[in-house]
Amino acid sequence: MTETKNRYNLNSNVIKNGIYLDFEGEGKKRNGYIPCPHMAGLYKPYKPGYKYNVLFFKPDWKPVKSWHSNEQDKIGDFTELMDTLIFEAEQENRVIFYWTIHEKFIIQTYAPQLLERFENVSFNLHKPAKKFANRRGLLRDKTEKKGLNQFIALLKSNSPLVIACKPTAAEACRRIDNYTAKKKRWRHFTPEQKNVAIELLRYNKDDCLAVLRLARKLGNSIY
Repeated sequence: MTETKNRYNLNSNVIKNGIYLDFEGEGKKRNGYIPCPHMAGLYKPYKPGYKYNVLFFKPDWKPVKSWHSNEQDKIGDFTELMDTLIFEAEQENRVIFYWTIHEKFIIQTYAPQLLERFENVSFNLHKPAKKFANRRGLLRDKTEKKGLNQFIALLKSNSPLVIACKPTAAEACRRIDNYTAKKKRWRHFTPEQKNVAIELLRYNKDDCLAVLRLARKLGNSIY
């Protein structure tokens, strides 16, 4: 899948009014199949108060939603919730920032009818980050895979790295599926089970924040 040219510039106004998106799911299977995400984290720096909220795409995850207890959280169908997010960006003239082509691929795969609208209001931050690092000779090993943490270390060394989710995000999603198939209320989760969900959302929020920090770095450096 190729990327289309984006009409947005990384100026400070666009960045501070952006929506920072990160999906979590089971990840790619051995046969190459990528399941629909279980959730999407959204970080909105312009929001007063609690800036992070979650879209849950698994109906059985109601116990996790009830624990998170943010009135901005929603649970429902992937296409409907993403349509609402895109509409919000369109109406409020905001940009949805994401890291790498994965988020766009998910939209193309599971809500292709939304792809054109998503492209019109979204920005893949990986491409300008890589270009910025290349111009400054920071990507010396061209064969080494550079993930989000690697770019933070290269471009924003004073920022904290994202601490890995334990268990992995993919495994956490699988475990929460198993928990919620049997337990319909948060209070019925064991402390260990609760911690799996808490850790997943912590990790997701940190990913969203990391993308925001890189966007600020790139915006400050370019303009």
